[in-house]
Amino acid sequence: MNREAFEENNSTMANVGMFIMDPQMDFFPGGSCAIPAADNVALRIADVLAAHSSRVMNVYVSLETHHRMHISNPHYWQSGETGEAPPSWLVINSADLENQVWRPRQTEGAALQKAIKYTEQLELDGKPALMLWPEHCLLGTKGGAVVKVVNDAVQDWAGTHPDTPIEYIIKGNNSTTEMHSVFEAEVPDPEDPSTCFNLTLLERLSAHDFVLVCGYSLSHSIDRTLRHLLPKLPAEKRSRVVLLSDCCCSIPGHEAAGERLVQFAAESGATVTKASELSELLK
Repeated sequence: MNREAFEENNSTMANVGMFIMDPQMDFFPGGSCAIPAADNVALRIADVLAAHSSRVMNVYVSLETHHRMHISNPHYWQSGETGEAPPSWLVINSADLENQVWRPRQTEGAALQKAIKYTEQLELDGKPALMLWPEHCLLGTKGGAVVKVVNDAVQDWAGTHPDTPIEYIIKGNNSTTEMHSVFEAEVPDPEDPSTCFNLTLLERLSAHDFVLVCGYSLSHSIDRTLRHLLPKLPAEKRSRVVLLSDCCCSIPGHEAAGERLVQFAAESGATVTKASELSELLK
């Protein structure tokens, strides 16, 4: 399709944004946080983008990006008794820190007090407690790279949209707070604007007729993102947020959280559908 035909064709089409959450190697088989279904999901994501390339006006890709010394990584912590690092998937609460069952490895005393305040705030806000993940998506590592099948699809899309770059959104780079959502950290750091609510992104997404949401993981990043996004939208716009239920998957052991998110999305007015039903929705 030539440029003039492309522009004329798109003038009558819905303005669609596609948001691909954390399609990174560490969430795929062989990665540190592997999801067994990740490969099949990636193929469906790539197929959706290829099939609807002319309708998708913007592609957003979020990227988990951690330093090794991150509050949700075991290496950040040590046992108050033995000095050994804790295991992955351990949950740490404020009482554990106050009793120094676990404490940060940093030598400065302020690190412990900051961590106590952080876990206390999670508890006050009714948010999930701090959980230690296997090291994943470390800055500069292969595990943080976009998986090939998704990367090929978004690069192919970029080649047919020369005036619209892919929008990559980095999250998790602040080592003292978790940031599953693309909008805001679990506990924002007022000294770091990147952890505070991203109004610009909200405005960008609100401008689309439809926003397709997919990726990894339904139980964490997609969960927190939609729980931030949907309440901020007027009720009449929430149905324009389209959760592609067969183009996302949960972290193993956290499937129930993913199911709760799907229920929350539907009850909040979002559209929950499958890739095969998109053509009818977007026409």
